[in-house]
Amino acid sequence: TLPTFGLFPEVDLPPFFRETTFAPIILGVMLAHVLDSPRGFGMVSCLLGGRRTPVLVLAIALIAASHPAEDISGWPRLLIHWSFAALVASCVIREDHWLRPILGFRPLKRIGTVSYGIYLYHLLIAHVVVALLVRLQIASRSVVFVLAAGVTWLAAEVSFRWFESRFLAFKNRNAAPRGA
Repeated sequence: TLPTFGLFPEVDLPPFFRETTFAPIILGVMLAHVLDSPRGFGMVSCLLGGRRTPVLVLAIALIAASHPAEDISGWPRLLIHWSFAALVASCVIREDHWLRPILGFRPLKRIGTVSYGIYLYHLLIAHVVVALLVRLQIASRSVVFVLAAGVTWLAAEVSFRWFESRFLAFKNRNAAPRGA
């Protein structure tokens, strides 16, 4: 992921690796570990635990994601990733934050449930959708987005129903009680 942040520009990587980073997943894992410890939870809570904080962090994340340049390598991408990680942290620190009514909206909750499948399948499906639309001579970014998002959500639902839920059931059946 370092070349995607502008480090080691001489390293010749395929465009996929320059356009994709795994930093959001890594940040999410790190955040989970930090919040799992009482000391880490306390520190993050002091920084991001206000009821209004998610709204402020969402504004920062949206501004960061609205970077006007075509190429967001380097600091713009890093700012986007960190601001969205801070948004997640500010929403899970306390349940009574100002974004709760929006995040409680049923379709958004469902997207959260199947989000791993969305993460896994979105690039492949977007590639297929673009190839299909090129063959049909349709050149609309909006159509690409809507079609790719819809098909990705559908694929994630199918994957969750027939694949992920079975593993989750197996995990829950064999999990030790929290206090053990």
